Amino acid sequence: MPFTEVAQPTNVPGLFVLTSGPLPPNPAELVGSNRMREALEAAVADYDTILLDSPPVVSVADAVALATFADGVVMVVQTGKVPHEVIRRATGQILAVKGRILGVVMNGVNMKRDGYYYDYYRYYNSYSSPGEGKKRS
Repeated sequence: MPFTEVAQPTNVPGLFVLTSGPLPPNPAELVGSNRMREALEAAVADYDTILLDSPPVVSVADAVALATFADGVVMVVQTGKVPHEVIRRATGQILAVKGRILGVVMNGVNMKRDGYYYDYYRYYNSYSSPGEGKKRS
């Protein structure tokens, strides 16, 4: 069915949601299918922006499969909880399928903590320019 027939309106004008429904036996197979690609391509004609939410990249293959269809990926990282190596691995997985990383949203940031801005700068520098010869922290 077309997205327009199954997407649910929200309280926000112009915002619609399509939930996943029951968990299929192999979600990665479903999201990586040609049928999914066709459905998303058709939805582009009816919607200005389509956001796809997925489980964490390193946990299951869904996010990597979706990255192949998306114009870009925004990674969400919980500050202080996700080790840098896990972020590097997730980044590598997305780039390996030619996914385009648009940026990182850091959640759980303690804005009152001393040194926050230094840590943010260091964090941004270590992931924004891999391949430019900068030492990673």
